[in-house]
Amino acid sequence: MDHEAVSVDLAAEFLPAFDYSRTQVASIVRLIMVTRLPQTPNSLLEEIIADTDLDSLERADFQEERLALVEDFRQGGKPGIGYAQISLTFLRLATLSSEDFA
Repeated sequence: MDHEAVSVDLAAEFLPAFDYSRTQVASIVRLIMVTRLPQTPNSLLEEIIADTDLDSLERADFQEERLALVEDFRQGGKPGIGYAQISLTFLRLATLSSEDFA
């Protein structure tokens, strides 16, 4: 699922109703899209958002959450997804950007 694209669509649809300007919505859209792998941040704020998006890699409950995702895939009826391949692809594409995290 392309959750970034769905989030961008939702932001574009709903944020103007809360008096967000086009410029503000465009900034939010860039922050959402910087979480798409491979990450390509172009500002300090985008680097921070990109690195924060990868925070789960260092969490104590990382393995527990991954197992929960595997179970979600199984229950979702998508046996051909190949969770291990998805994880490997994610880890290959994920890079920390800001100097404080790299």
